[in-house]
Amino acid sequence: KGVILAKETSASIETIVVASTSAMDMVRQIAAATEQQSSAAEQVTRNMENVAAIVRQTSTSSEEIKTSSAELSQLASGLTETAAWFKQ
Repeated sequence: KGVILAKETSASIETIVVASTSAMDMVRQIAAATEQQSSAAEQVTRNMENVAAIVRQTSTSSEEIKTSSAELSQLASGLTETAAWFKQ
C-alpha cells in the first residue's frame, strides 16, 4: 500500500509541476504582451504630442498669415489712394 501511495504522490507532484510550468509560461506571455502594449501606448503618446505641436505651429502660422494679409490690405489701400492722387 505504501508503494501505491508513493506512486500516487509522485504523479500528483508531477501534475503540479506541469501545471506550474504552464502557469509560468502564461505569466511570461502576459508580461511580454503587457510590455508591448506599454511600448505602443508610449508611442501613441509621443505621436499625439507631435500632432499637438504641429497644430500649435499651424495656428501660429495662420495668425501670422492673417496679420500679413491685413498689412497687405492696408498697403494696397494706401497704394490705391496714392495712385488716385496722381491721376487727378
